[in-house]
Amino acid sequence: MAQVKLDEDQCFFAALEAVLEVLPVSKAFTGIELDGDVAAAGSDFEVLENLRKLAYTGQVDELQQLELWRNEL
Repeated sequence: MAQVKLDEDQCFFAALEAVLEVLPVSKAFTGIELDGDVAAAGSDFEVLENLRKLAYTGQVDELQQLELWRNEL
């Protein structure tokens, strides 16, 4: 990602944030079991959120939907 300078691309950061805000939140964050395609999308969310936390915390803010789940649990 650094070789193609995605770590400097504001469009990439905006796209990552947008995708994370619309994917269903995985069981790891909600405790709710998902099924089928929704579970697969939840897995995508988990991978991308972990990437955001590990590599892009300074560029992509914590997600609003995670804050909602934190308040519910």
